[in-house]
Amino acid sequence: MKAKNKALINVTDPTKREELLDFLEKRGYRFAHAVFTREMVIESIYPITVDMRAKTYDFIGNITGAAELSRNGMLISVEEFYVLFDSLK
Repeated sequence: MKAKNKALINVTDPTKREELLDFLEKRGYRFAHAVFTREMVIESIYPITVDMRAKTYDFIGNITGAAELSRNGMLISVEEFYVLFDSLK
């Protein structure tokens, strides 16, 4: 995570993706994208973005954006996100 109040999460396993979305939604987060669906986020391999200030989540929808984030070391694992989230309480 490089941007303040935003997390860029690299999680490709559909089960872990669904668990992450459930975790966020139980805490009042909502999906920020009008075109894509929650199922599309779960089935995608692209990173999930979480805006902790706006309490929204989305995902990077293309390989170019995902590759750039990965190359620049801006992605964290889902496990790192849970630790980060707990530390912000």
